[in-house]
Amino acid sequence: SWFQMTLQWTFVAGIFYGEIALTLILLLPWIRPSTWSKLFRSRLVTAITSFGQMYTIAAFGILFLLFADATREVKKYSNMEGPVAQTADTDAVLHMRLFRSQRNFYISGFALLLFLVISRIVTLLSRAAQTDRDTLKKQCENLQKEYNRIADLLEAHQNGGNDIQKDK
Repeated sequence: SWFQMTLQWTFVAGIFYGEIALTLILLLPWIRPSTWSKLFRSRLVTAITSFGQMYTIAAFGILFLLFADATREVKKYSNMEGPVAQTADTDAVLHMRLFRSQRNFYISGFALLLFLVISRIVTLLSRAAQTDRDTLKKQCENLQKEYNRIADLLEAHQNGGNDIQKDK
């Protein structure tokens, strides 16, 4: 049937749907950045990302080429209005091809956009694990305890010094 996508566009759509799911998972508010940091540093993820830059550039290149191809197809079928569309059948076929090219344009464009968004989210989550809220809270509590201990020592030292001066 003419509603079916070709294999390459089915593959791009699958990548796009996977990227949507991954983005939603990365944005879950109850998963702390330190948890993501542990996952990103795990042995499996480290093994996968050892060639990560090469895979990232290749995936970006493929998505960009498919986006450029979809853009070309949209231009091709958008400019065929007028003398080419003489009968109802050719007009229907033309609109069907225009619809397919527009669909492919949006799928590849959003897949490319989400690819960049996911890369940025992963970078931000990795950075946020150094400044995790719980870690900062513990550091603040420890700093407060140390401040109180030093203040108590200083007060004891000053009271001890005043006692010595009163005795003289």
